[in-house]
Amino acid sequence: MKSERQLRKKLAELKADERVYYQPATVFENAPLALIQLGLETEINLLEQILEIPLSTFPLKKRNAIT
Repeated sequence: MKSERQLRKKLAELKADERVYYQPATVFENAPLALIQLGLETEINLLEQILEIPLSTFPLKKRNAIT
């Protein structure tokens, strides 16, 4: 069994993937990307449910960097 710390680390790694910020692909225009995005979204939402935190909506929005 993984600790909460490990789950949160995995969640952060998944949310760092650039592809969750792209517009959703369809299987007709880019099937490989669509399947990857679906897998990432599913895993992110599953970890959020386990950690009992609000579920993300996709595509994720990037936070503006403070300069």
